[in-house]
Amino acid sequence: MCWRRSKLDKANRSGELVPELKGTIDLFFGGEPALANQPAKPFQIFDGQKLVPIGEYLKRSPRPDLIDLERRMQWLAVGPYGNRAGNILLLAKACTQLPVEQRRALVMAGLLGHTAREVSEAEGIPLGTAKTRIRTALLRLRSALTEERAE
Repeated sequence: MCWRRSKLDKANRSGELVPELKGTIDLFFGGEPALANQPAKPFQIFDGQKLVPIGEYLKRSPRPDLIDLERRMQWLAVGPYGNRAGNILLLAKACTQLPVEQRRALVMAGLLGHTAREVSEAEGIPLGTAKTRIRTALLRLRSALTEERAE
């Protein structure tokens, strides 16, 4: 099912239900916004009417299949980028869609700080190929993230 973010945003602002989503989403997590330089606030679960703390929700609606959910969600929200956890998950998911050669080049250049020349030498490929792999990976990620957010 594909739905547009604007439709969900409108529903969030108005409190309306989105009939197309009924029965398609198991749990809906959210949280109070936090500034980028502030610690993230804990995730909560939408109970059909409002966001409630995860522990409170699980007491009312036990889910033995969700092992240690509250602790795991607290872990996801920690650190300077905890309030950006959703973006981080989208990025990780998008990276798994890249061909392995592009993923390696992107990790070497973007995360490990290697130059395109160093990627070229480490991978045993021409410099132009290394540059192309890095650029193509970045463009694919941008495209995947833009599509994901529009849905």
